[in-house]
Amino acid sequence: MILITTQTPDGWDEIKEEFVEGKTYDLYFEHSLATIAKWEAIWHIPYHGRVLEPDEAVSYLECMLVKGDPEGLAYLTVNDIEKLKEYIEDDHSAAVVIDIQQEGQGRAKTSGVTVENIYGWMFDLRIPLEWEHRHFNRLIRLIRVMQKTREPDKKKTASERAREMQALNKARRAKYNTKG
Repeated sequence: MILITTQTPDGWDEIKEEFVEGKTYDLYFEHSLATIAKWEAIWHIPYHGRVLEPDEAVSYLECMLVKGDPEGLAYLTVNDIEKLKEYIEDDHSAAVVIDIQQEGQGRAKTSGVTVENIYGWMFDLRIPLEWEHRHFNRLIRLIRVMQKTREPDKKKTASERAREMQALNKARRAKYNTKG
């Protein structure tokens, strides 16, 4: 969760004839699976893997707001939007998942992934439902790590097995000082 504080501009009270300090809004935002589920329920399109149009982005900010007066959204500055963008893009994790791709294979397609898919992965991997309110990128990272640990070891090709056997035989010949 991230806190952004906004403020209405200072003004002039004509009745009291004095300057009036602007109203301050404390806005708490959350980039989570629950937030994405709200957004997808409004737009009926997958969130993951797409660039949002301006009206979709505004709607997503409204869905991200978990605490605070929605009226304060109108006073977000460019700097505030940049902070929110950095918050959304941050991994919130130190875990590294290495995908070793075989020649000729591209990256997995993620543009059609919906929250239902992600909830399914959570239940399949026995990730508690409370994680729907954690940072989305951290949840995705956890899912990827857990899926990697469940994957069977990559089968070796015949040439890889032959190279390993040659290396083992060479080491044994050197160890026992034989010619084979």
